[in-house]
Amino acid sequence: MLIYYFLFLLPVSALFFPKQPNKVVKNYFWFITGLFFIFIIGLRFEIGPDWFSYMYYLERAEGVSLWSSYGRVGTDPAYIILNLIGANVFGGIFFVNIVAAAIIISCIIYFARKQPISLLAFVVSVPYMIIVVSMGYSRQAIALGVELLAIIALLNGNNRKFIFYVLIAALFHKTAIILFPLAALMTNRNKGLTYLYIGIIFVMAFIFILGEKQEFLYETYVERQKSSSGGMIRVFMNVVPALLLFQFKDRLGFRENEKKFWIIISCGALACIPLLAVSSTVADRIALYFIPLQIVLFSRLQYLASDIFNKNIIVVSVIAYYGLVLIVWLNFAGHTEAWIPYKNVIFQH
Repeated sequence: MLIYYFLFLLPVSALFFPKQPNKVVKNYFWFITGLFFIFIIGLRFEIGPDWFSYMYYLERAEGVSLWSSYGRVGTDPAYIILNLIGANVFGGIFFVNIVAAAIIISCIIYFARKQPISLLAFVVSVPYMIIVVSMGYSRQAIALGVELLAIIALLNGNNRKFIFYVLIAALFHKTAIILFPLAALMTNRNKGLTYLYIGIIFVMAFIFILGEKQEFLYETYVERQKSSSGGMIRVFMNVVPALLLFQFKDRLGFRENEKKFWIIISCGALACIPLLAVSSTVADRIALYFIPLQIVLFSRLQYLASDIFNKNIIVVSVIAYYGLVLIVWLNFAGHTEAWIPYKNVIFQH
């Protein structure tokens, strides 16, 4: 359990480093921190509720060609390729997990460094996005990481790059296709053509990526009422920053297009509340794509203060809030036995 607290306290301690480091030192810090997190996530052993499911898919990938692997080794093409390499070339599950961890952590660090207080943004991502999602649900964690790149591209006005990143994310976890409409919602010119263009891409991606799995997914998650333990809590973790954003959107230092985007995301976060009544698992899985709202909002709350003392109070409050989230999850959440005790392949043999 101590390793999880250390993962949280590492960026927290750097946040309060008395002397502001130069750019070179910052780059070294992020590089070393990234490697450490990749080591902890990528070389974990029997950690996460889906560990043995992932091992099952890896075993089924042995001696299988790319063309016959779909369905047998899962239904997410990019993740299938990682399994085929791990099972038939080198590395096994640890190759898969290291690549996954490298993608996730690189994306989080890149996104965090775009925020006003990059270390605080990274701190916010540790308890749930890194420890819970990245160590528990590799496929969707990769999709979530790539989503961060897509968000940056969209906010920079690059719709094509946004679509490219969303397609990549969907190849790791098909639910990422729900992000496509964001490009249409953010456009300010040629709206009709943009809606048509995005709509066609969305439909094609839906057919190609989901394929015959549409009916299976609907039956599994909706008709059978498959539930997600803690789904309601995780949905409401997005509701808090959504409400704060509606209240303080004009005081958080957003450009107009950024403000518009995060209002849309906040509406999506709030829409997950009634979705809980349909299926807590569907609501939980969709809510994962709204986690970036937490990173952005809580790293900007200090803009609400007019002096250094109150800015520091806000920063400390955000750290305390997410520290409490981590403590409560580790000690009281269901299924934490899948994470505790932490095991690493380096120390298992």
